[in-house]
Order: sequence, then C-alpha cells, then structure tokens
Amino acid sequence: MISLIMDGIEMAHSEHDNLIWQTAMRWVLLEHENSLSDRTELTIWLNEAQTHRTAYEEALTLWLITGLIPPLTLEETEQNHSIEDSIK
Repeated sequence: MISLIMDGIEMAHSEHDNLIWQTAMRWVLLEHENSLSDRTELTIWLNEAQTHRTAYEEALTLWLITGLIPPLTLEETEQNHSIEDSIK
C-alpha cells in the first residue's frame, strides 16, 4: 500500500484503489481542460461508491495544491541539475 500525506490529508491507495484513483484524476483533468461539457457521467460515477467520491476529492485537492506551487524558471532548473550532478 502506498500512503501519501499532504497538508494533513492522508491518501492511501492499494492496487485495487489505483484504478479508482486514475479515473478520479481523469475526471479532474477533464474538468480543468474544459473538456467536460456534461457532468452527468461524472455525477453517476461519483454516486456509485463512496470510494469514488473520496478519490475524486483527493485528486481535486492534489490538483489544487500543485497549482499553488510556482513553476521553476529555466535558471533554477539548471541550478538544480548542477547540484544533483555534483552530488553524484
């Protein structure tokens, strides 16, 4: 089992839950790409099981958290690679 803790939210995923997690993440991506014109299928999927709702909420939280992290500039990326190379 893989366990990921972010801002006090524990996300535990077994092999069985992995498919649910991937599906939830796909729904979140579709929503944020504005590719989801009708939420009917999403609503049906969410109502099928509490695990679907939980995974969707976790995926949405992860999406929001990663959106708050500013991207590295090219210079910062190159500096990080230089540091990693010097450590090896």
